[in-house]
This record gives sequence, structure tokens and C-alpha cells, in this order.
Amino acid sequence: MNHKTWISMYLAAVFGALGVHFVYLQIYLRDHGFSYQEIGFFLALIPLVAMVVSPVWGMIADSSSDPRRILRILLVLIPMCHLPLLLGGGFWVCLAVCICIALFYQPLIPIQDSLVLRALHIHGGDYGRLRIWGSIGFTIPALFLSVFWGHSSMGAINWTAPGLLFAAYSAAAFALSHALPPVPPERKHGLSAAGFHLLEKPTFLVLMGSVFLARVASSSLEGYQGVYLEELGVPVEQLALFVALGPLSEVFTIFYSQRWLARIGARKLMAICLGALVVRLAVTAGSQSWPVLVGVQALHCLTFGTQHVVTVLVVNQLAGDSIRASAQTLATVFSNYLSRLVGLSAAGWIAQHYALQGLFGVAAGIAALSLALWWILYRDTEDADLKRGVR
Repeated sequence: MNHKTWISMYLAAVFGALGVHFVYLQIYLRDHGFSYQEIGFFLALIPLVAMVVSPVWGMIADSSSDPRRILRILLVLIPMCHLPLLLGGGFWVCLAVCICIALFYQPLIPIQDSLVLRALHIHGGDYGRLRIWGSIGFTIPALFLSVFWGHSSMGAINWTAPGLLFAAYSAAAFALSHALPPVPPERKHGLSAAGFHLLEKPTFLVLMGSVFLARVASSSLEGYQGVYLEELGVPVEQLALFVALGPLSEVFTIFYSQRWLARIGARKLMAICLGALVVRLAVTAGSQSWPVLVGVQALHCLTFGTQHVVTVLVVNQLAGDSIRASAQTLATVFSNYLSRLVGLSAAGWIAQHYALQGLFGVAAGIAALSLALWWILYRDTEDADLKRGVR
């Protein structure tokens, strides 16, 4: 098998693990009696800790003679993320789980993105076409995990099957990481904070500001969409199918995202994604109709899938040769960790005081602000290398 096949299989395993806790952790916390604000605290703790540790992992990867070793260290450690839940669902257990996710799983994603992009630059390939396998891998536990769902006498979720599945995905990703092509640093250097020089580039700041606001808005869906549907009376197995529609819809758009980027540029493509987020949140706030909510869930293909590809490729071009892992982790601090910290913290308070529909309405307004900022301030600067997806 060639390098593109191994990378695709690896991404399917890594994002399969993400599909376990991203879809069901919020429901697990709610079923164990935690309030909206407490759920917001737990989920916001993940980006808070990751915001500190991820740039350190990125600098270590950039300074390593073989960055794949850093990736494998994280893959060995991430099964710890869900093992505490096998002991029960108390406050301190859930706290430990969220901290472990932040320490070991969250830094993995930007580092692997930098390694995959390096590999494709050296050996050839299209990032979007390989990344779709991550979406497919994510969908599998979202669709089928509810088959193994067990409820105790209190009605709370039993985490044995999800915990074991998460560990199995992690082990598969570790094994597949040994087949990833070698990607030595393009310019050897010691431990460095050079990635922070990106903060001096206006293009980077506009990108991060817009994506930051968009992720603050979409944090309402991350933290409370599953809870909202459960409160509407949607059974777990149907809820899993609903949530899986999002990553399934990504397959087509991620596959073609780089072609669209080459044709219309980052400014127009990202504007389409941000506009779709406004529509998705506004409709979720204003409707309790099952068919309508299913329809707007399909917009996930733009509000996350294509938006993610555009962000990664623009940052990768701005980074240059020697700080790719540092650049991706720095971008992730703004576009993922800090935004989710703010979004999830605020979402818990808003939901507690103004109900979930009020939360989604506020989020739609924030998404509209993100769209306005992007359209007014961003100017396309991508070069031919970015449009080919190799830088």
C-alpha cells in the first residue's frame, strides 16, 4: 500500500476515537445529574488546559529529529483519557477525564495535521481527499455505539463499551503511525518559540479572529446539541444517527475543498462556511421540528469540514518551512482551545438562564459577527502552492 492509504487508515482510527467522546460525553454528564453550567465547566476545562500544553507539544515536535516519535508518545498516552469513567461518574472522575483529554488527545490533532501536510509535500497527495477518512472514522462510533448502550437503574450511561472502543481506536492509530512516511524537520533547530511570530502577520490575525468567533458560536452545538435533542424526546439510537449526519456530510465537501479553494479563493469559500453557520444556528434556535433540524445538521459539511480544511491550508502556507507543528498548534489555541473555552463557559451560563433555544440564538448572532469581520478585513493571499494543497 502507498503512503496515502496508510495516512487515510491512520486518520480514520484517530478520528474514530474522537467520535466516542465528542458525541456522547455531554449526554453522559447530563445523565449523571450535572447541570448545564457544570457541563459547561467540564467541557471548557479541556480547551483551558490544552491551550497551555499544546504549544509545548508542538515546539517539541518541531525540534525532534523524527516528529513521528512525539505523535506515538501521545498515542500511547491517550487511552488514559476514558479509563477513569469505568470507575463511575463522580465529579473528580469526570474532572480527571477532561484533564487527560486536554493533555494527551487535544495536542495530537494539530501535530498530526502538520506531519500529514509535510508528508504530502514530500511524497504527493491531496489533504482533503485523505481527511475524508477521518470523517468516516468519526461516524462509525457515532452511528453504532448506541447498540452497546447500557443504562443502570438510575438511567445513566454505562461507559464500559465506549471506554474500550476508545482504547481500541487508540491502539489501532498507534500501530498505523509506524507506517506513516518519514517526515524529518525541513530545517533542524532547537526548541524554539518562532511560531509566535505569526502573530505579527495581519492575515493570520484576521483568520484567527474570524475562526475564533465562529468556534465560540459553534461551541453551543458541541456542548448542548445532544442534550437538546434528548430533551426533545429523541431516542439515543436516533440521536446517534442525527449526530452522524454531520461528519457523513463532510465527506463530499472535504474531498472537493481544495478544488473550491483554487477556484474561488479562501475569502469567498470561508464566507460561505460562516454564512452556513449563521443559518444552522438560527434555524436550530427557532425550530423544534425533527425534519428541519435534520436538514440544517447537513450544513456541518461547511460549518466544520470545509472551514477546517481552509484554515489548516492557509496556516500551513503562512508558517513556512521550519515551524509547521508550532504554527498549527498556535492556530489551534485560538481557533479551537481559546474559542471553546470562552464559548462553552458562556454557553453553560446562557443555557441555565435563557434555555437552550436562547443559547442557539445568541450563538447565531456571534456567527454573523464572524462573517462580517472576515468579509470586511480578509484579503486572499494564497499562492499556487497553497491552492495545490502541498504547502
